Amino acid sequence: MPRRGIPDVWTRSQAKRTERDSTRQGGMILKKALRIAGLAVSTAASIVTIARASRQVAYIALPSAALLGILVVAWWIWDRRKARSVGVSVGFLRGPYEVRPASTDDIRWIAETAKRVYRGLDVIPAARMIEWHRANPDGFSIIVDRWGHRCGNIDILPLKPTAMAGMIRGDMIEQEIGGDALFAPAERDQVEALYVESFVAVNPDCTGNAFAAYKGIVRAPSLIERISNPERIRRIYAIGASVGGVRLLEDLGFDAVESETPRRDHHSIYVASFSDLARNIAACADNADRRRLKQMLTKASREPTL
Repeated sequence: MPRRGIPDVWTRSQAKRTERDSTRQGGMILKKALRIAGLAVSTAASIVTIARASRQVAYIALPSAALLGILVVAWWIWDRRKARSVGVSVGFLRGPYEVRPASTDDIRWIAETAKRVYRGLDVIPAARMIEWHRANPDGFSIIVDRWGHRCGNIDILPLKPTAMAGMIRGDMIEQEIGGDALFAPAERDQVEALYVESFVAVNPDCTGNAFAAYKGIVRAPSLIERISNPERIRRIYAIGASVGGVRLLEDLGFDAVESETPRRDHHSIYVASFSDLARNIAACADNADRRRLKQMLTKASREPTL
């Protein structure tokens, strides 16, 4: 006889196991669903919080940015008006500035710029400047802004004693200085005096650029070291080709040299010891006394040139 009760018992127990498994699986699914729901809720809450915070930040940041923009525009307008009125621009927006050795192409730019900022015998022909550059390129430097645009130059000539004496007496003018009157780079240890032939710092419209001038002045000692042995340098000479140039020389510690006869270039020549010049520049740069130097440069020029 068949055992009729066994299938029924098995079916009931299997049903119970299936029910328990289903219940367990349902509980696990419910837990997962609750976890997912909790994660979704927390994510949504975070998004809302961030959105609220972003709105709060935006409420602060946007007006601040707008105010900053207005101040920058107002400052730029003031700087342009100042440039038109007194010929000097701070030039901050074009910074930071760098000073690098001048190439032959830079020399041509220097010669063209000289036609716009100098007059008469002070304008040196490009051919003469290229002759100097070929004789000793270490004496020529170019000032560039953050975009690499040229905005100034520093030309320092390591003149031999005969030419230097002629410039000091005033019976020689710059245009008469030949390339053979300069010490070559290999002769840097023989240089005892230097002649600053040109220092220009301008904007594209040829108004003075005070920040570019500041960079050039601060770098002057290192430029002198590039041309000569600073331990042998005794005197630095320069001619003030403009009222601003004279003021700048005097503020940097240069003294006028007395001349017994009228000078052919109709300018006074100034002299300073290398140690005093380096000390005066370091006092401005190392002590972060940029306001004093900036005032010096601003006062110095409609034409910030030497």
